[in-house]
Amino acid sequence: MLASSTYERQSNPSYWSPIFGYGRPNAATAAKTMLGVVAGVQVKNRVTPLFRFYSAAANDYGDSTSPQMAMAYIISQSQQYVPSGQTIPGYSSFPPPPAGTTALPQPKANVYVLTTEYTPKAGYPALIPLHLMDRSRPFPVGCTPGNPGCNGNNRDLMLVTTTADIEAAHAQGYDLRTIQGYIYAPCVLLEPACIPPGAQKLYRKCKTSVDDCAIFLEFERATFEAAGYTAAYPSGSSMHLGYAYPPTDSDGDGLVDGMEYVIGSNPYSPPGALDATYYPLAGVPTGDPCSGAAAPGCVDKIFANGFQ
Repeated sequence: MLASSTYERQSNPSYWSPIFGYGRPNAATAAKTMLGVVAGVQVKNRVTPLFRFYSAAANDYGDSTSPQMAMAYIISQSQQYVPSGQTIPGYSSFPPPPAGTTALPQPKANVYVLTTEYTPKAGYPALIPLHLMDRSRPFPVGCTPGNPGCNGNNRDLMLVTTTADIEAAHAQGYDLRTIQGYIYAPCVLLEPACIPPGAQKLYRKCKTSVDDCAIFLEFERATFEAAGYTAAYPSGSSMHLGYAYPPTDSDGDGLVDGMEYVIGSNPYSPPGALDATYYPLAGVPTGDPCSGAAAPGCVDKIFANGFQ
């Protein structure tokens, strides 16, 4: 929809060329439209769910912000990933699967990350990218698939944030894939005051007995640690990656608190607020949730004075 509405000749859609069609989509206009306007100010960031899926066959938790990538893992015949976590407000299904594929399960996520590198508010920690890496190998290492106790479907999808961790993981067989969004950088010496409102610590901890690393927030830490996710990987690396947002929707308006804090709307709006209508989590904004009568209830104009 954004591409078709922002091409070069949108001002004269009757003009069409057999060579150039309607011209190139205007990427800047498309991005601005998707990000929207809040309190009359152009927004330069928003949050998105980090889809989580788990494969018992691969002994692996995986995460991706891409619906298409999540779908690819879910329809994998050998590893059979399934969504894990809480359902996502306003995003009840993945795009239609390929012909001949069974209906996909409902998307789920327990972590919400930011979509661009722009820090939402002066004084917040800088944003750092989440890089996806993966490795497939029989486990235990050196075993022969098909033999008892050998998992030939073993795989690990892992998110890393530093060049040192990328290099160390690559040296041990991981491949670097794509950026899966952004999180706030750690500010350990200034905690808890430096943690943005609504955000929580994000961890990467590993379970060496099954060759898997998982990503989770503070509210899930005890559960994952009890399941054996307690080790650092690469060895000696920090298990605290930074900060991201949980799947909390305090006012029940269909927009997670993280999105409201990032765009500046009120995460505790009174009943009947239209924040999610104006600013759907998985859609193009249709209005300004902080204009007119709604303006006094908004948090602040977080983008009014520029960016970090």
